[in-house]
Amino acid sequence: MADVPNVIMETFVKALTQLKDAGAIVVDTTTNYTGAQLYTELGTKEKLLSQLTNFRTSMDDFLQHLRSKTCAIMQDPTEDFPHRDIELWKWALEASPDKGASKGAFRRDIYFAGEGGIVGVLERSDLDALVFPTTAKMSDHFAAGGGLPVITVPMGYLPQETETKWNARRDLVTEAPNKPFALGITGKAFSEPALIRIAAVFGGSSQVRLHARHYKLPASDFGSIMLGVTEIIKGLAVMLLLRKLASLSACSKVKGQLGRSTFN
Repeated sequence: MADVPNVIMETFVKALTQLKDAGAIVVDTTTNYTGAQLYTELGTKEKLLSQLTNFRTSMDDFLQHLRSKTCAIMQDPTEDFPHRDIELWKWALEASPDKGASKGAFRRDIYFAGEGGIVGVLERSDLDALVFPTTAKMSDHFAAGGGLPVITVPMGYLPQETETKWNARRDLVTEAPNKPFALGITGKAFSEPALIRIAAVFGGSSQVRLHARHYKLPASDFGSIMLGVTEIIKGLAVMLLLRKLASLSACSKVKGQLGRSTFN
């Protein structure tokens, strides 16, 4: 987890202690990822290749079945170059499910999610789930490649002395005081019931949401709003019912008067 900042790793260690205190058996599996070394040796393009291939084939299918193609891009070719270039598009155009490189990328993803990654660690260590800081890109990649479930639970917030940092385009804050980060919980396919139990226990014991410094709080919650709406609907229903009864009563009186007049 070399890509995880120290402050987040320290909070992660505390989270493991909280899980132990709640009754979980925690096992260190950091050296049990047989595919970790291979993943770190891959370049960015190689790590993204399977996603780019899927994007290319999905985009081809979308354009082929697009009924309306009245796009005004030729009249408005605005670009934010060089901040937003077309490098990923070029990579995607080069990708194809029939090419050996793409086939190899799909095999790697299966390996990372299986024997070389999440499933392999779970089976070798006889575990129900794996937990990790969500800033650890490797675990997210391994889970996504195999379609494995991941649940995130609030774990902490960056301290107030954190220096505010922006991305290269300066339109997105990457680090700042009070920025939240989470605990990721993953497991085998269809293991959601176990993951939800772990998430509920950690969330209930840590109560991380209560420790944040909120900049703005809502004046009312959704439950109060729905309760008010329900009361209004009930009131309107009663009014409509009373009007209906009054209308029926008036009709009955008119019919009664007409009946007596006809009889007389």
